[in-house]
Amino acid sequence: MKNKSESKKADLTSPVQIPVEIFSIELSPAEAIVKFLKDHKNLTYSQIGKLLNRDQRGIWGAYDRAAKKQMSAFQINPSQLLIPIEIFQDRNYPILERLVNYMKDEQNIPVSQIAEILDKSKSTIWTVYNRARRKKQ
Repeated sequence: MKNKSESKKADLTSPVQIPVEIFSIELSPAEAIVKFLKDHKNLTYSQIGKLLNRDQRGIWGAYDRAAKKQMSAFQINPSQLLIPIEIFQDRNYPILERLVNYMKDEQNIPVSQIAEILDKSKSTIWTVYNRARRKKQ
């Protein structure tokens, strides 16, 4: 018989993917990822920290801020684009830069469509993308 904490733990053997739609709400990218992983994947702060290569105290803070901004769980519909969690492990890039870079360079999505998906202006997406490109060089 499993105890309560064992039954809530998530299976981390399969790759974790994030639906791109969670980034279009009024949470920061970090808050959105942490809230999704905690609420929908039932991960612990420690597990989320390991997946994102970040300290669990920062993960707790991001979740706390997200929970205050958005008390209800995400309404997740089947996503056309799932983002692999591994792209966010590189601490040299902010989460939004990694997301935009992945969508533009690896998924070949135009800047205008990325802006629409993420509910941001085209100029913001272009600036974020160029900042990430300069860091690569």
